[in-house]
Formats: sequence, C-alpha cells, structure tokens
Amino acid sequence: MKKLTIAVGLLLGGITANAQTEYVELSSSKLFSKSFMSCYNDDLSYNDLEVLSIRGDKNVHYVIYKGVLTHKVVIIGSDKEGSTRTICVNSECDTYDTYATQYEFFIKEKTKFTFSNTL
Repeated sequence: MKKLTIAVGLLLGGITANAQTEYVELSSSKLFSKSFMSCYNDDLSYNDLEVLSIRGDKNVHYVIYKGVLTHKVVIIGSDKEGSTRTICVNSECDTYDTYATQYEFFIKEKTKFTFSNTL
C-alpha cells in the first residue's frame, strides 16, 4: 500500500510542477494608428485573454512575469511584412522581425518584457 501511495504522490507532484506556457501576440494597425498586444496562456480551463492597445503617441507595451510556474514565453509577431520591433528581456534588447514569426524565451525568475511600437 505504501508503494501505491508514493507512486500516486509522485504522479500528482509531477503534474502540479509543470509550468504553463504564456503567449504574447503583437500586431498593429496603421489605419487606426494602434499597436496591439494580446496575452494568454495554454491553460484552456482558465479564461485569461487580455488584449491591450496603444495609440501612435505611446511607444511601448510591457508585461512582467513574477510567478515561478511560468517558464516559457512565446512571442508571436503578427505585423505587416517588413515590420520589426525592439524586444527587451529585462535590460537586454534586440531587434526582431515581427512579420509572421514566433520566438520562444525560457525564464526562471521575475522577468520584464518590453515591446516597441511599430507605428
């Protein structure tokens, strides 16, 4: 009986220890002078979709991950062809193509992502 209890405990412990994947989708509309950022995760039982927009006079979106369960962040670029954005992970910044692209980042601690506006 002890072996069964330990096996079930290990199985449940493995399930609860799995981290979720967070998704951040970036898109823009030059017609309306807006940049959009959609944030959601892969847990279908949790309704967490959040869509944020900024106008052309603002210049960045940002999101901060504090939880230890998040370990993978997928950035999805949905801008027009030829678009680029500066993406900063904490203080390390780089320019990325955001036309039909996807980037994966693995994090283990509090992390701040900053995304420039393409407008």
